[in-house]
Amino acid sequence: MSTATLEPFDPYTPGHGTDDFRVQHYDLDLDCRLASNRLIGKAVIDAVTTTKLKSIVLNLDGLRAGKIAVKSSGKSLKVATYAQRTGQLVVTLAEAIAKGQPFSIEVRYEGNPAPSDGIWGDVGWEELADGVLVAGQPTGAPSWFPCNDHPSQKASFRISVTTDVNYRPVCNGTLISHSSKSSRQTWVYEQPEPMATYLATVQIGRYQLLPLAEQQRGTHRAPSEPVPLAVAVPAALVPRTLEGLAKAASHDGYL
Repeated sequence: MSTATLEPFDPYTPGHGTDDFRVQHYDLDLDCRLASNRLIGKAVIDAVTTTKLKSIVLNLDGLRAGKIAVKSSGKSLKVATYAQRTGQLVVTLAEAIAKGQPFSIEVRYEGNPAPSDGIWGDVGWEELADGVLVAGQPTGAPSWFPCNDHPSQKASFRISVTTDVNYRPVCNGTLISHSSKSSRQTWVYEQPEPMATYLATVQIGRYQLLPLAEQQRGTHRAPSEPVPLAVAVPAALVPRTLEGLAKAASHDGYL
């Protein structure tokens, strides 16, 4: 039976990731206040145990976990204790989950996100002068959401970002909805293809989305199915961007 351990799962990413369970899906709801770099989040993680599991270890760095709920087989499981240390969130259950069982864990958290400091330097959530940039490779994902942070732990994602009006979040996947309420806007993206946690990203800025309809083309697997292409740029840079793209397009095979 697995118990909480901080022993390295992979020397390439020490202290990150565990093989005690396999994540299937991340559902992230983020509320970002840009002026104060304040993030309030809710993460629901669907996973399957690979061993008898009493302690769930997630990576979460620099943000404070609050309410935690765990379910398995349609039943709520009692959380005995939870603690944060050395960039990890350790959730101990009153009773263990059997091997091979699906479960979900919901973590509510908040704080002022910043890049994670590790052996690969500072990576993750970065506050900009007027927005946000996330570059997570290889261990920056825990700077903005709790996760099983190892490249082998690929999962699908849903990312919902609520932020200030006049700003546009750009995330992985396809934009499936956009709504406004007062001075706040919510943008929801879905990424059905499994990906590593370090690839998950949020870019927030005063972006204008420029579709590149003339550049749509298929993939090697589906050459007859065009893939929509677009570029997100600050409004002030739109003319320069269009000029640069036009020049690039004049070189066959460049785009």
